[in-house]
Amino acid sequence: MIGCWADRFGALLDGWFYDGCACLNLTEEDLDRWYATSRRSNPNAAVAFNNAGYDMEVEAAISSRDDYFAGEATLLKEGLPLQGWREPENAYPSGQWSRGGETFAVGEGFCPHSRFVPGNERMLWHVLTPIDAFWYHGGNVDWLQNQPYSRYLNPATLPPGEMEPPLYSDRELRTLLDGFRSAGAAVTLNVAIRMNGSFGERTVEQLQRLRRTDPIPSSIATPEKENKEKCQ
Repeated sequence: MIGCWADRFGALLDGWFYDGCACLNLTEEDLDRWYATSRRSNPNAAVAFNNAGYDMEVEAAISSRDDYFAGEATLLKEGLPLQGWREPENAYPSGQWSRGGETFAVGEGFCPHSRFVPGNERMLWHVLTPIDAFWYHGGNVDWLQNQPYSRYLNPATLPPGEMEPPLYSDRELRTLLDGFRSAGAAVTLNVAIRMNGSFGERTVEQLQRLRRTDPIPSSIATPEKENKEKCQ
């Protein structure tokens, strides 16, 4: 199936994000096949395997050959990816974890200080986070009753056809965009879609406001060696 899509869309398919890989035991031979098939009709296609990234406090990608850090972030804290909120007391009894030579407290927001993951000059820092619904319109109602998901509006409380409202203020999303892009890293904002292909009107309006006030006019930010000021 992957090869079929790769052949069908060719150069129009710029990248792949393979979800649900945290529990897979992929061998190097497995990865060879996945990478080769994904890039079969576009050798420049970017590929990443998602292992829940910031949510699970995974210190490294599934493969050092990924082109970008998958960077799943279900929640933001003060505009930055919230780290280690999934049972941190079990995974990190010390309350700390390390990435790229830096030590963080569980529950901090993460902001990159470089374009690439330390020690890997091909893997771009990246974050993927939902900004209205819990990943998709009407998704995972049962989960939304509990912390820390309670920030998400339970879609069962909405009138039929109404999209979940924006999760974050413009200021919070600006913190995310500026913090990552000023380092030359990448941001993907996950916007929920209705069955007819339309987006939530309030989310669209928010994205338009962010675009109008974007301090980085080009589509690709100029990388900075250090990005500590943006991350404070």
